[in-house]
Amino acid sequence: MMKRYYIYIVALALFSLVLTGCDLFGLKLQEPYDYNDQVGLSDNQVKMSGWSFIKSRTDLFSQLIEAVNYAEVDTNVFNLPNQTLLLVTNTGLTNATASNLSYWYTHQIPDPTDPTGVRKIMPLSWDVYPKEQIKDLILYHIVKGCWSYMEITNATQGRSTFFQTLSSSSYGYMLLQIKREGAMSIYLNNFPSHYKVDVKPRTPNLQIPNGSYIHVMDSYLDYPNELDMSLFPIYK
Repeated sequence: MMKRYYIYIVALALFSLVLTGCDLFGLKLQEPYDYNDQVGLSDNQVKMSGWSFIKSRTDLFSQLIEAVNYAEVDTNVFNLPNQTLLLVTNTGLTNATASNLSYWYTHQIPDPTDPTGVRKIMPLSWDVYPKEQIKDLILYHIVKGCWSYMEITNATQGRSTFFQTLSSSSYGYMLLQIKREGAMSIYLNNFPSHYKVDVKPRTPNLQIPNGSYIHVMDSYLDYPNELDMSLFPIYK
């Protein structure tokens, strides 16, 4: 009986260790890192710069790195204070499945073998797009200000609100929203014309040493249009 008890304790300890490992290294969906009024605080610190974090996870961000290099984006932009990095994984950028609606899937190019120019295909590299287009895509996913659960809640008082990004577009604003779903969840660009609804981070509220936040995304975000901009307030 005592032997079975010890086996049970060891098995329970190993199971807990596996769960902890998944939390730390697997970047699970909507973990309650920085703020959760039911769970409390937990360690959300990333002890490296934003760009170093991107380079440390090539399993997730190899296509983001290629896009940055192709568009000649200054990588120091990921290391600046007082901003929020929405880091899009390979899944959100180049995944080939229709159910995912990655950037490459939703921005297909004319098939060079089709003389009619009607048929579209997914690209095989970033260089089929204009550099400025990809540069602005990357900068659009950097929001001015440090925005975690708590900061968004305090700033918006529960209202969906547009926040300015580093994009040069006149529509370079990101809609942030907090929903209570047992825990708190961040939703992004949940406006009528967006190509995908109910987009939220797979891993939110990671904080780098300069105080900026990282939200890891499995979907890219697209610009609002004029009507969308008229529906929600802009954070000042």
